[in-house]
Amino acid sequence: MTKQRASLAAHREKSGMSQYAVAKALGIPRSTYGQVELGERPLRIEMAAALAKLFGCTIDELFYGDNGPDSSPDDPGGEARE
Repeated sequence: MTKQRASLAAHREKSGMSQYAVAKALGIPRSTYGQVELGERPLRIEMAAALAKLFGCTIDELFYGDNGPDSSPDDPGGEARE
């Protein structure tokens, strides 16, 4: 599972939702959402926006966690690299 896809699972679990509940909220089959979460199916921007709204986060946070895309393991505060 990629880091971005693991973030999807982490956001879902943090929200206390099952894959079924997320899929139902998105109007898609649970198996389809499960494939997205596992990285077996691409995540379309429309679905990313819907997931971000559902989980109460930004699309960047959805993919990269709370630190955003400019963070690194050596930079836990999320400061932008130069």
